[in-house]
Amino acid sequence: MFAYIPYEYGNSKAVMESAGFLLAGDACLKVSVSFHENNNAILKVYEHRNSSYSKLVLSLSQLQVNWRTAEADISGYAKKLSFIAQSGHRTGGGIAIDDVTIETSRCSGVLKVSCDFDGGTLCDYTQASDDSFDWTIKTFSLHNALGKSSLENSDHFIEADGMSRTPGEKTRVFSPLLNSSVPQCLSFVYKIDGPYVGILSVCTQSEFDGEMFLNCNVWFRSTSKSNDWTIGRAQIPPSQNFRIGLQAKRGTVGGKISVDNVTTKFGNCQ
Repeated sequence: MFAYIPYEYGNSKAVMESAGFLLAGDACLKVSVSFHENNNAILKVYEHRNSSYSKLVLSLSQLQVNWRTAEADISGYAKKLSFIAQSGHRTGGGIAIDDVTIETSRCSGVLKVSCDFDGGTLCDYTQASDDSFDWTIKTFSLHNALGKSSLENSDHFIEADGMSRTPGEKTRVFSPLLNSSVPQCLSFVYKIDGPYVGILSVCTQSEFDGEMFLNCNVWFRSTSKSNDWTIGRAQIPPSQNFRIGLQAKRGTVGGKISVDNVTTKFGNCQ
């Protein structure tokens, strides 16, 4: 059994609140989520410490039929949670949630960031709204699957196709909000189809005094080994209320940049 919030009207929202609770310290919220038939919908989760203070801890928005598990750190001062489903301008479909649990330790961050794009979804990543075009999910054809690198072991990947774009145009996807007091190592495999095709970057996006700051110098490459799948590792510094982004920037020559098998772990990259 699960809770299902239908989109009966456009630009509307539904709110579901938890019962009150007491925590002995910082904790991790885990919830299974499924989006149905509407990629304009948003699910937001807030923690409430008292009647006048609330904080956004989780925001998800993507077309996703398969169930996915999301996680979010909540503070030891939280007394209640609210789940808010917003329908966007379209109607039809809905958001389903299930298996809501609170674990008495901080989240590992693995569920928020890890994605192999299998099943044809972006997992918990969302497309940026201020870029030039979108990453697309691609499926390996039989021909490509027979010849793909041993580094690539899944059926889907994301691709930034710059063939019809102009030099300098960018596309980005972002993880949900993250909080980490220790460094993390982001690992993935990537492929850049030739020289001058463009630059693949790992970014962090954070908010300070109501302004968003984007840093795409965390890690970047303009080539991959033999134009084939190559392992990439990016060191993510500890921070609060930030997102990890993957950005592809079109170079002087049209071509494709691909990414797959994104994972993260605490500690420094080896």
